[in-house]
Amino acid sequence: MTVPMPTGLDELCVRLHARHSRMAVGERLDVLCRLRSIPELAHELYPESTFTTLTDLQRRLVRDRAAELVDMARRLEDRRAEFVGWLAVRYHLENLKVYARGFATRAPMSDVGPLLAPYRGEPRVDGETLLAAEGVEGFASAISEKPLRKAVLAAAAAYAVQPRSFYIEAALDRGYLEELVTRADALAAGDRDEILPIVRQEVDLYNLMLATRGRFIYGLKPEFLIDLHVAGGRIRRGVLTSMLAAADLADAANLAMGLALDSHDRQGAEQGGPSGDPMAVEAHAVARLMRIAGTTFYTSHMGLGAAAAYAVLRRMELANLITLSEGLRAGLDPEAIRRRLIPRKVIPVSMKSAAASQAGAEAPRV
Repeated sequence: MTVPMPTGLDELCVRLHARHSRMAVGERLDVLCRLRSIPELAHELYPESTFTTLTDLQRRLVRDRAAELVDMARRLEDRRAEFVGWLAVRYHLENLKVYARGFATRAPMSDVGPLLAPYRGEPRVDGETLLAAEGVEGFASAISEKPLRKAVLAAAAAYAVQPRSFYIEAALDRGYLEELVTRADALAAGDRDEILPIVRQEVDLYNLMLATRGRFIYGLKPEFLIDLHVAGGRIRRGVLTSMLAAADLADAANLAMGLALDSHDRQGAEQGGPSGDPMAVEAHAVARLMRIAGTTFYTSHMGLGAAAAYAVLRRMELANLITLSEGLRAGLDPEAIRRRLIPRKVIPVSMKSAAASQAGAEAPRV
C-alpha cells in the first residue's frame, strides 16, 4: 500500500515538528548557558560555521528566522499564506524601529547600519530617506506597508508634543498587530480558532507594554498612549485607560491579571510597585505567551495553529539566544544568564556537564 506524501500545510507541519525537536529550549538551553565563549556558542548552534564574533552570530540567528517564515508562507496558499507571510514582517519591523531611533536622534547611516538585522526578500527599505525625513509624516511616507504607514502617521501629533521614538516604535507595533488581527479574522473558522489565543496574547502583551514602558519607564502622557491601544485582545481600551491612570506599577499589573498575566501568578503584580521592575512584569506576560504557543503547537499538531505557535516559539528562542550571547560576552556565570532567560529559572546544581549532556545532540537548523 502506498502512503501518500504530505503536501501544503501537512508537509509544513511535519517539517516544523522536526525542527521544534532541535530547538534551544529546556535542558538544551541550560547546557548552552554553561558555555564560556561566543565561538563555543556559535559552534554549538552552527557546527559548520566559521564566524566567531557576537555580531556575526546574532545576525545569522535573525536572518535564519526571518527567512524561515518567508519560506513557510511560500509553502501555503491564499489566506494562510497571507497570515504567515505577515508574521515574517515582524523582523522587518525591528529594522524600522532602528531607523525610528536614528530618525529621532538624527543619527547618520554609518551609525545605524551596523544595528540593522539582515532581512531577505520584500519589502525593501530606503534607509537614507527614513533617517533624513522631515517630521514623522515624512518618515511614514517612506514606509511601503500601508498598515504600518497609517499607524505611524496617526502618532505624529503625539511625537510633536513629546518627540520620543517610543511613539513611532509603538505605532509600528500597533500597525503590525492590527493587520495581524485583520488577517486572523479573514481565516476560515477552523484556522482562526486555532491561532486566536496566540494573537490575543500578542495584542495583550503589547497593550501591557504601553503601560509598563510608556507610562512607568518613559513617563509619557496617558492621553497619547491610549490612542496607541490595539483592539482584539482581553485588555480593552477601558482597562488600558485604568492601567495608565494607576498609582503605581503594581496597581497597573493587577488590572492585567487574567488578561495579559496569568491570574494564578501573583508575581507579575508583586514585582511592581513605585520602584518595581516593569521588565519583570513583562517577562510574566511573555512566559504566558510561550505557554499558550506551546500548548497550541501540540493541540493543533498539523493545523495552522502549529505554524503560528512555532513562529512565536522560534522568536522567543531567538530572544533567549541573543540574551545568552550577551551574557557570555559580559562574562556572567551560567546561573546569572539563565535567570535572564524566559521562562526564568536557575540551572540545577546537579546538572550534568555540557559535554556529557551534549553528546549526540543536534544543533537547530533552518
